[in-house]
Formats: sequence, C-alpha cells, structure tokens
Amino acid sequence: MPQFSQRRALARRSRGASTRPDAKNEPPFSGPGSPDHETLCYKAGPMSQTASPERFDQVSVLARANVYFGGGVVSHTVLFADGSKKTLGIVFPGTYSFDTKAPERMEVTAGALEVELPGAERRTYPAGTFFDVPGDAVFTIAVSGEPAQYVCSYL
Repeated sequence: MPQFSQRRALARRSRGASTRPDAKNEPPFSGPGSPDHETLCYKAGPMSQTASPERFDQVSVLARANVYFGGGVVSHTVLFADGSKKTLGIVFPGTYSFDTKAPERMEVTAGALEVELPGAERRTYPAGTFFDVPGDAVFTIAVSGEPAQYVCSYL
C-alpha cells in the first residue's frame, strides 16, 4: 500500500487535481478534438465486433457496487463529463434475467455471455463482441465456466 503522502497524491489525481504545484487544473474533459476524446468516445466495428477501450480516463466512478442476484452479477457505474454513464461489470456462472427501461449496448470484454434477446434464439457473445438490448425488454444472460466481464452503455 502506498504511504500516506502517496495516497493523498493519488486521491488528488482521481479528483482531477494536479499534484504539480505549477500545473493548471484543467476540466476533466474538453470534448471533440481533445487528446482524450478518442479514449472516451469510440465506435463499434462491423459484425458485432467492438473496439472497447481497456480503460476510461477522466471519469468519476461510484464506489458503491450494483449487486444483483446475491452477487452473481456485480457492476460499478462510471460517469462521464458529458453526462453519459456506463457500467462495468462481472457475471459469475449462472443464468440471470434482466429487464431494461432504455436501450443498452453490452460489450463483452472478457469471457463469454450466452444471451437470449426478445424474439431471438440464444447466442454466445465472446470477448470483443457486443449486442444491443431494446428498451422495455427482458433478456437472459448465462455464464458457464469462467466469469464474464462487460461494459454496458445506455443508448
């Protein structure tokens, strides 16, 4: 564990404050054209392939986890400066049904999810792929073997 002074520096960095006395505190996100814009905003490729980043910079993360099904599915909410949000989660082995209010895009970042969307047959989505869930829908996900990880974007 870092020593106290290192922890304070890390805490200041996580709030967007600089640890350098001569640095200007810039807003966490400056929009299109900024160096970090491509890190935060990305487009999914064709054929359900995704270009999901491995990290998101200059965001706020809610510390309290979203825990579903007795810990079978756990996620954390990530808030972006433009007002959008995503959740990053892990799905442990089991079968789970979710209902949506708004459309969502689920990007599988590790493992694989077996998914049954409304009106469709069950299909497996491995890491590096995504699926879209319509709003006001119920869908089922299942994991067997190793846990799967995902990024959920609210469309």
